[in-house]
Amino acid sequence: MLKMLLVLVMISIPASGDMAEIEELVNSHHFNQSWEEDVFDCTDMASANWQFFRDYGYNPKIVARTDPGPGDHCYVIIPVGDGRVVGLDTSIRMGANLTNSLGAIKTTFVFYRTFNNPDDLAFMDRSIAEGMREPYQYRGVIYANN
Repeated sequence: MLKMLLVLVMISIPASGDMAEIEELVNSHHFNQSWEEDVFDCTDMASANWQFFRDYGYNPKIVARTDPGPGDHCYVIIPVGDGRVVGLDTSIRMGANLTNSLGAIKTTFVFYRTFNNPDDLAFMDRSIAEGMREPYQYRGVIYANN
């Protein structure tokens, strides 16, 4: 029984995936909340995508870049089994349709800071430190499309 359970776990959680698998996961799920600054914004969405892909056996990183205009922006990068890295951006301005997906897959992206997990990102987030927003909402915010 234990050997069979181990085999089932290995089959259901891939060690690394390919672009088709990432695209399927991105396009078969969505967020249950709408974007709202300092309530449910790119930091929450990047953290949720980080957790989601960790749960599927990937090793994503949260990255931050400077946006021209309003400030910084966060998203995730995901190593793909063939050695490439893809970005998953939740910026509506950059073309993500968050009512039917988890973001827009990008193969060209720029970032200046990498975070291993949402806690590392939160530690550097001044809006949390200054009490301007609550901790990130990232568990239980992603649902499968019907």
